[in-house]
Amino acid sequence: MSLAYDLGNGQAASKLGTIVPFPDGKRLVLVRAEIRGDGQTEPPTSDYVYTPELADKTVDWNVADGVAVKPKQLLSLFGVVKPIQPALNDVVANDDGTYTINNRIATVRYTLLDGTQEMLTFDAKRVELTRNGINNRPSIYEFRHDIPVPATFNKPWTVRVAAFDIYGTLVPGTEMSFTLAPYSPGGGGGGGGCSLGAAPFALLLLLPLLVLAGRRGRT
Repeated sequence: MSLAYDLGNGQAASKLGTIVPFPDGKRLVLVRAEIRGDGQTEPPTSDYVYTPELADKTVDWNVADGVAVKPKQLLSLFGVVKPIQPALNDVVANDDGTYTINNRIATVRYTLLDGTQEMLTFDAKRVELTRNGINNRPSIYEFRHDIPVPATFNKPWTVRVAAFDIYGTLVPGTEMSFTLAPYSPGGGGGGGGCSLGAAPFALLLLLPLLVLAGRRGRT
């Protein structure tokens, strides 16, 4: 997998991923954050759809250490999930020898907090991703979720993440949090200078393997 991005100075670059395993006990990993817009106008959201060759974003390759954004920018979080063990009544044998698995990690919830005060919640964002010109049906193990940054954003918030199965049950190993901070020149993060750590982005290359492993679970 590869993608194009803006180095933060208007110069386009590209990056290739490598295959790495999920961390122990984790069923959801945020592989990178993409930041769009100049802070003057609000870019349109485009959840679940992606065009990798467009260098229309800066990238923070390590979400865990925090992401820096400007008000009115668009934060796009990209991640991957693992299959979960279904209950027996969620496994249906098909006549052609395949199986339909009727449960999986289906949605993700984001809660943005200023201390203990809940500022924003983005609930039930679907786990799916279609790459324009690459795959003609959504991957059910990847996602792009857009979070518009409010015009009033002016101090660090905590972003809590959790994922749920199709019944709305919290899936263990999917809860995490990171800091969303106002961008300042020279401070790194999404507004300009970006960390170039390769490992989080590399997790995207797990998806061909996960799709093969889960193919018997799809019709």
